[in-house]
Formats: sequence, structure tokens, C-alpha cells
Amino acid sequence: MSDLAKAKFSAGWTEPEKWAWEKIAAGEPADFNARDRRYYIGFNVLDPCNENGWTENRRLRVKFLRDILTRKVFADATPYGGVRILGALVDDAPLNLEHARLERLIWLEHSRILTDVKCRSLRVDGDFSLDGNFVGGEVSLNAVELSGSLSLAGATFKTNKTIDLIAADIGIVLNLERATFEGEVGLNSAKVGGSAFLGSPFLGNGATFKAKISLALASIGSNLEMDGSTFEGEVSLDSAKVDGSALLRGEFKAEVSLVAADIGSDLDFSGASFTHRVDMTGCEVKDEFRLGSSRHPRARWKQDASLVLRNAHVGALQDWWRKPPGQFWWRRWWGKVAAFFRRRALGASLAENSWPKALELEGFTFDRLGGLYGTGKEADMMARPSSCYVEWLGRDSSSSPQPYEHLASLFRRAGEPGKANDLLYEARERRRRAALSKVGTRGHRWEAFEGVGLWFLRSTIGYGLGNRYFRVLRWVGGWSLLGMFVLILFGTQSPALWSWLNLFFASLDQLLPIITLNKAYDVLIFGDPSAKLDPQPPWVLPQPFWLQVYFYVHMMVGWVLGSFIVAGLAGLTQRN
Repeated sequence: MSDLAKAKFSAGWTEPEKWAWEKIAAGEPADFNARDRRYYIGFNVLDPCNENGWTENRRLRVKFLRDILTRKVFADATPYGGVRILGALVDDAPLNLEHARLERLIWLEHSRILTDVKCRSLRVDGDFSLDGNFVGGEVSLNAVELSGSLSLAGATFKTNKTIDLIAADIGIVLNLERATFEGEVGLNSAKVGGSAFLGSPFLGNGATFKAKISLALASIGSNLEMDGSTFEGEVSLDSAKVDGSALLRGEFKAEVSLVAADIGSDLDFSGASFTHRVDMTGCEVKDEFRLGSSRHPRARWKQDASLVLRNAHVGALQDWWRKPPGQFWWRRWWGKVAAFFRRRALGASLAENSWPKALELEGFTFDRLGGLYGTGKEADMMARPSSCYVEWLGRDSSSSPQPYEHLASLFRRAGEPGKANDLLYEARERRRRAALSKVGTRGHRWEAFEGVGLWFLRSTIGYGLGNRYFRVLRWVGGWSLLGMFVLILFGTQSPALWSWLNLFFASLDQLLPIITLNKAYDVLIFGDPSAKLDPQPPWVLPQPFWLQVYFYVHMMVGWVLGSFIVAGLAGLTQRN
């Protein structure tokens, strides 16, 4: 830089500004904390959130910052390391860099900025960092274009207005770790080439969002990490696209929306805490949807929390589920006592699994059960008894059989027909209970017929599912015995010619449709129409008329049972 340029642009500079430019021009950080540490024994680094110690000897005027960042003579004199300023005070005017083009990276960190930061449509050939700052004014970073990263890590934004990052284009990384936002954060339609860190798994690296944060229509080139952060306002990821994994493992105190979100790898809820509704309608997760595993803590849901998975699809489903206590009374009693003390010790929100009490599962599909860490007693989903899945699906507020049928088809493909039949049976039971619950309600008269029909299918052939199919044998045996006792008590046959066993088979023969075991059984009940009344033996005479009417009903019951059997064999009862 020429002496003329120095004289022209530095004539009105203050001593702190001259010192800062000397450091920048020399390729060193202009660190006011390091400067004061050299001159003051026992100096402690100033806290940007605490106004004490921020005096005139740290003030950098906005005009000075605009000059060294935007004027060509200073930009050409700035080394490739860029402008790095730490511990400065900016409070004289709004920091306005709208539509500017910066050829070097800029770090304005651990400083106290009491004015607005207006950087709309700013272009930076490098990184832009506001790490550790206290910002008391409005922040506008919408439509910024960075070839490097944007970092707001550890910063505190006290403004109640929206932190505007709408349509920002960040080349590498967005870092909001340890930051505190009093107002809303808008990242709608933002594009991040790499990962977006809205939290970190490392202790103490979580951010705090005290109002709504929106990433609707945002595009993340790698991972989205929201680990260990606290979200007091709504979180929106509607129609967002994350090419890597989305780690929502923070504390969410308001509603979370992932409607139509597209996750290219895993969606991880393990260890997260949810207080209200989580809506994943139409969400697409290519790989694993994890709510807990053998190596990950389970998701926790408060009393009013719910999860909506309507029309969502995930590649693999991995959760954590504690098996219910044993069947013996003392095990059940002890399990309830132990759960009571665990709730008292760990909080009322403690659940025995990683799912909320309220679910919406209609249209929810998944390709397989169990993920990367799906081993162990509570995480092995394929080894879990069907009763756990019945309880899980029972939390669905809809009456759709689709969730049952989808899970049953998966078990059938995995060689678990028993579990598949248990789920399909419960789906029919739920439909039957729903139909009968509407009996007597105006406009739902036909549900009574459906409920009665399903009750007959349940009682006779168990909807044709698995071993329940043989329930029909109880009906066949019961009606056959009833017919036998009717013949014994009221029949006119000769006891010498017909034993009780023969009477049982005669009753069974009338019950079986189409098939005739012995024509003599027909003669026993209805007589021999081709024989004369005299002098034929008495046993060929027909039974009394009312007894014949009974056996007509007997045969009708047989036809009904036979139709149920045929329908069950044809698989008609397994369809909706």
C-alpha cells in the first residue's frame, strides 16, 4: 500500500483502528484481548455479554470496517489470511455490508456489537465468522453467498427480531454451536454445501433457540446436527433436503415439523426429548430412522407429545422397547413397583420404550426392522414378541388396517407367519370393535351388521388366520353334541338300534353341507319316503315335525359354517 493511500485513509483513524490495521496488514489477528494481556498484569479476557471493561480503547467505527473491507486499496493490501478481529467494540452505526463483494475472509469474533448487522446479498470469497460475539441489534444475512463457511458459534443474539439467513448460499459449513438466539432464526431456502451444525454431540456445544427456527426448503449437502441443543420454539424442516444424516437429538419444547422432508441417510431421534407434536407426514428417510438402540439412549416423550408418521417412508426402523413383565402375578407386581420408583427417580416422562403414547401411522411404511445397532434384549426388533407390536400399533389414532398389514407382510417375508397372523388378527379385532362402538349412532346403522359379521368370523374361524382357523371345530363339535342330545331326549328312534355314538354322527352328518356320511342318518330323522307306513319297522318313521324343523336349522348352521370355512381357505377373510 502506498504512503499516499495510508495518509489518505488513515488520517482520521483512532489509535485502536490504527493498531488494528497494522496487525491486519502484517497478516496477524487484531486481538484486543492479547494486546491488553501484554500491558496489564492479571488481565482477564472480557466477556462480550458483560458491558464491564468495554472502553474507548477497543472501539472500531463502522466506517473503518467498511473501508478496510470494501475499498480496493485496503483490500489489495490485506494478506490472503483475511481480516481477523477479536475483542472489538462496535456501537456507532449499523454495520452495513449489503451487496458488498469481499475478496478475503472476515472474522469479527468475541466482540461486542451493539448495532444492526446488515449483510443482505453479501458475497465473500472465503469464510465469514461472528463467533463468540454479543449482538444487540438486528441481523440480516439473507441471500449471502459464501465460498467458505459461516460460523456464529458461541454468539449471543439478544434481538427479538428474526435472524435472517433466508436463501443464504454457504459453500462449506454452517456452524451455530453454543450460540444463543433470543429471536426467530430463518434459514428458509438456505443452501449449505457441507454440514450444518445447530448443535454438537460434544458436551456443552449445544445451542439455545428461544424462538422458532425454520429450515423449510433448505438444502444441506452433508449432515444436519441438532445434537444437545435446546429448542424452545417451533422447529420446521418442511420440504428440507438433507443429503446426509439428520441428528435431531436435542431438547424440543415446542412442535417439530418434518413434513415432506427428504433425508438422504439416517434420521436419528435417540436421546432427544419431545414435549409436543412431531409431524413427519410424507417424510422420506433413505436409511435408518432411529429412536434408540443398543448403543443409543431412547427418545423421550412427555405426556402430551405425539408422533405423526402419515405416509412417511423409512429404509430401516430401529427403536428401543422394554419387554413387559412376566406372566406370573409376582413378576407383574414387581415390574410395576420397579417402574414406579424409576419414574420417581428419573422423572414422570420416563417410558418403557422410545415411542409416544399417541401415534398416527396410516400410510407409514418401512423396508426392514432393525438398524446398525439393533442387537440386545431391548433393541432386537425381530426377536420381539408380537404383543409388543400389537401394543405399538394400538397407539395409532386412526382405524386404518394399513399399518398392521404392512408390518404383517414384512414378518411374512422374514419367515415369521405366526407374528404376521397375530397382527392381522388384531387389525380385524380393531375393526370389529370400531364397528360395534357405532351401534345405535345415527347414520351408522350398517356398522352393526359389519360388527356382527366380524364377530361370527372371529368366533368361528378366527378370521382364517393361523391356528385360530380350528376354532370352527368347537362349533362343529358343539352343534353335533346338541343334535345328539335332542335325538336322545326327544327322538322316537329305538335305543336298541342307535347308540349314542351313532346319534352323534347322525347329528354331524346333518351339519356337514354337501357331504353325506350315511344315508341311514337321513332316514333316522326324516324317515324313508319310499317305504310304506305299515308294516315297516317304527325306526323308519320320521321324527316329530318340530324336531325336523330343528334339524333344518341345524343344516342351515352347517351351511353357514361351511361358507366361513371356504372363505377362510380361499383367503377372503384376510382381505379388507
